[in-house]
Amino acid sequence: MESSETQLDLVQNGSGYDIEKEIKAFDESKAGVKGLVDSGIVKIPPFFVVPENVVSSQPTPAHLQIPVIDLKDIRDDPVRHEKVIEEIRSALEIWGFFQVVNHGVSEDITEGMIEGVKGFHEEKNEIKREYYTRDVKKKVTYTSNTLIHKTKAADWKDTLYFRMAPDSPRPEELPVVCRETTIKYSAYIRGLGDTLLKLVSEALGLNPNYLIEFGCARGFKIMCHYYPPCPEPNRTLGSKPHTDPDFLTILMQDHIGGLQVFYQNQWINVPPIPGAFVINAGDLLQLISNGKFKSVEHRVLANHNGPRISVASFFAIYDRICGPIKELLSDENPPLYKEVPLMEYIAQYMWKEQDGGMTTLDQKELQAFDESKSGVKGLVDARIIKTPPFFVVPEREVSCQPSPAHFHIPAIDLKGIHEDGVRRREIVEQMCNASETWGFFQVVNHGISKNVMEGMVEGVKGFHEEKNQISENRVLANHIGPKTSVASFFAIYDWICAPLKELISYENPLCKEVPLKDYIIQYRWKERDGGISTLDRFRL
Repeated sequence: MESSETQLDLVQNGSGYDIEKEIKAFDESKAGVKGLVDSGIVKIPPFFVVPENVVSSQPTPAHLQIPVIDLKDIRDDPVRHEKVIEEIRSALEIWGFFQVVNHGVSEDITEGMIEGVKGFHEEKNEIKREYYTRDVKKKVTYTSNTLIHKTKAADWKDTLYFRMAPDSPRPEELPVVCRETTIKYSAYIRGLGDTLLKLVSEALGLNPNYLIEFGCARGFKIMCHYYPPCPEPNRTLGSKPHTDPDFLTILMQDHIGGLQVFYQNQWINVPPIPGAFVINAGDLLQLISNGKFKSVEHRVLANHNGPRISVASFFAIYDRICGPIKELLSDENPPLYKEVPLMEYIAQYMWKEQDGGMTTLDQKELQAFDESKSGVKGLVDARIIKTPPFFVVPEREVSCQPSPAHFHIPAIDLKGIHEDGVRRREIVEQMCNASETWGFFQVVNHGISKNVMEGMVEGVKGFHEEKNQISENRVLANHIGPKTSVASFFAIYDWICAPLKELISYENPLCKEVPLKDYIIQYRWKERDGGISTLDRFRL
């Protein structure tokens, strides 16, 4: 197998490859992965490449098969109904996945949706570009790799997205080529979703309507993925390993295949079954079921053949606080999870996605690192010579040019600030200029003695050089060290804040009022596609 040259390899090999420039060109083309294939490429761009060990998998053992559940007669035959509930319970406890047949959605509806999705992705670029955006407020979008500016490696797919509930898009907002099929398909899938949520409720030992009344079906979105044929499928993935941030997912896949589920420390194929839907539990179902039903990592392989079409329907809401369902808890089954504001959960989920996610092996290595409780210093003390994968960031985030000689962060002398009115006004002016121009400055003659400062540095260094202590810092890494810094932050997050009224005219405020709890969630999310800062998200 040809060795993979990832982004990091290119940097270490000194190739001079401009990853940021190529990603920008790809994104601005608005033609997606299909545009690359249409251009006749024979090698995939480096920003799609993942390490060889991430792509590889062994053949699925014959005895390991995702359960297939027949929903025929579940409404009319009580015995059959109970058998299906038991099959769903077993599948979600063991696999987190199953397939369903005889579900009541006709072949005309499913094939029509496949053709509609294919038709959109194979439209002329000028038509698709109208929908190309990363604006999360839009109900209908077309993108390739939403977090491409942040992820470690891009996925070999393009995506058409519909937010169908609550507040569904108007028919005229849907692309013409798949408008009617999407409206019909979404109605059938919402009905199937209700049926499955009732069965899952019963599988948990609850009233059939429990999960629907809980609100699990109130939010509904559809993601229509188009996986073009890949010239080097052994060097990238269609979709990186991930779990779903929802209660329940209903997936329709065409005949190409490529979906895999991580089970018993190996990747298991989910072979396409004509007319079947793939069902899986999401993170939120694992949360509210107190871990009884599993949200399992899955991925999609790239393929020489294609295009592969899949349509994933997600049932989720994020405007509430969730925890394990109280009716499922007991002394023998205490809560495994605390109550979680779902907006905070989704921020954490997107944070993980920005960092490119982590493979299962990376997660195990990260867990071992965390459980060692010895921190980064422990790795250095162990004399590692290669950085663990979960520390690696894209080259564009590390690289920097030497600072031009005429660029210096302002240094402001605070001497005389309390005694000399003229000097005080000069200092205020210097601080205003520095804050407006740089957002940074240094201060000297600030009244804190050298002994106090050096004593603090030595104390911090002493603590971190104790046995088995944890260190966390985010600065440019350096061969020379250790580097010690002490950052003091002044902030509160239980207010609603806006530009000070004394500083603005009411006709021209730049930012709206912001609950600072919302700000800090967005900050932790920090989805900086196209250079969007957290505060920019709150601009008027």
